[in-house]
Amino acid sequence: MKKMIMLLLAAVMCISFASCGDMQKKSEAVENVEKMIADLPELPMENYDEIDIAREKIDAVEVAYNALSAEEQDKVENWQTFETERTRLFENEYKWAALSIQYMNLNTEHVISGNVTIWDNVGASDFLTYQEDVIIAGEIGYDGMISRYGSDDALYVFWVAGYAVDKEYFGENFFSFSSSKITETEEKCKSYVQSIKNIEDSHESIKAFIDVMVKDYSKEYSTEMDALQNWWIESSLYADHALDPSGNLNSYISDANEYKDNIQRYQKIAGY
Repeated sequence: MKKMIMLLLAAVMCISFASCGDMQKKSEAVENVEKMIADLPELPMENYDEIDIAREKIDAVEVAYNALSAEEQDKVENWQTFETERTRLFENEYKWAALSIQYMNLNTEHVISGNVTIWDNVGASDFLTYQEDVIIAGEIGYDGMISRYGSDDALYVFWVAGYAVDKEYFGENFFSFSSSKITETEEKCKSYVQSIKNIEDSHESIKAFIDVMVKDYSKEYSTEMDALQNWWIESSLYADHALDPSGNLNSYISDANEYKDNIQRYQKIAGY
């Protein structure tokens, strides 16, 4: 009888240990989530493409984790690592958004400065005509103008562009300029045109990037995202002001300065 009791106790203990083993054993789904977390890319990111890849991997981990039962979620041993990486991803995205806004604003400021110079040199009524020749000079240069228009017409078009950006020199030198002045004027026009292109190229990509951030982080980081959005909205208006000048010169300058003041205020709130 005593022997029988001992055998029963041994059997019960085996069953108990087996059950504990089953409880501790991880399912394939849990192990898969842990592997996905371990395979997350290193931060910080160096460009938008790398950030997009990290976003996709972070989202995939969350989907896989949310598909687990509560009991299985408790068994994911490196979940804290994931939460740390997700926070670091947000910090990287926020940094890239901020740097992109700053980059666009620098180009906007340069274009507005160019607009003011052209406007001041030629007047409001001729602004668009002269601006068009500045853009041509910036895109193809003096030699490109010769190829497109012929020598005589190229000389005139280049003079118009030169007068728009350097009234003092070209106002005294009609159709006879030094090679160094041609190079200097081409560089001014190219810089102006490049800043316009930089604004146009970056505006939509920044907007799309921030829109995704708003969707992903507004609940968790509401204060930071409000600050970033306000900064972006004012910067976007500032860019529009550069690309579509209107009104008179004084009001244009005044509005530009107001945008700059607002941008500096929002930028400071955003931590930059």
